[in-house]
Amino acid sequence: MQLHFYHLEKSDQCRQHAKSETHLKLQKKIIESCGQGSFEEYSFPEIGRIADIAWPDKKLIFEVQCSQMTAEEARNRQHDYTSIGYEVIWILSEMTYNKRKVSALEATLSTTTHYFANDNSIYDQCDVIVLGRRRARFLQRPILIASIQPRLPQAVEQLPVTMQVRNQQWKWHARDDLVSELPKNKMLFDAVTAFEQGILQEGQKATSTFFSRMKEGLKALYYSLLEGFCR
Repeated sequence: MQLHFYHLEKSDQCRQHAKSETHLKLQKKIIESCGQGSFEEYSFPEIGRIADIAWPDKKLIFEVQCSQMTAEEARNRQHDYTSIGYEVIWILSEMTYNKRKVSALEATLSTTTHYFANDNSIYDQCDVIVLGRRRARFLQRPILIASIQPRLPQAVEQLPVTMQVRNQQWKWHARDDLVSELPKNKMLFDAVTAFEQGILQEGQKATSTFFSRMKEGLKALYYSLLEGFCR
């Protein structure tokens, strides 16, 4: 029921025509959060890119991703924006991402600042990924995307294992994400640590059982072939 423009015929010259309603809502949410100084559909002619949202004062790009994207395209975008002094913050819609099977894009972005989003919020989470599978998701925490800031130095022992890796690799963090909050809350820290250990131990047992069964199977196959050869 808002005032809006509508294409009687689709126009490839309009950047918005191919974007879903979810994508447009997330862009609007980020713009409203960041306020003045942030811009939608910001053009960078020198690299031939148009960013979903640019925040020139902080040298940040927000890329909203609701559809599938190849890992190569993500790396190309990051390379192009980095070449002109910008960092990319990725916002991945849970309509496509944050599923049990980790996509190639998510695997590529594991070392880069990224958060997930639904219709209500942009959020951070703790998860444990084993062999390309998200074994579990835990502690989804809404964040204020405008609070994004350069990584703060922290002692590694102040964070659970999965957060240690993230703290070393991500250059930017929201002030209220898990990396920032866990050192302040011992009860939360202990809960995440116990969660991680439980999932990882379960994964190790499953892997051990798999290789044990495979070894027995290969042994049985070997003796079967040997018996047939001897005959």
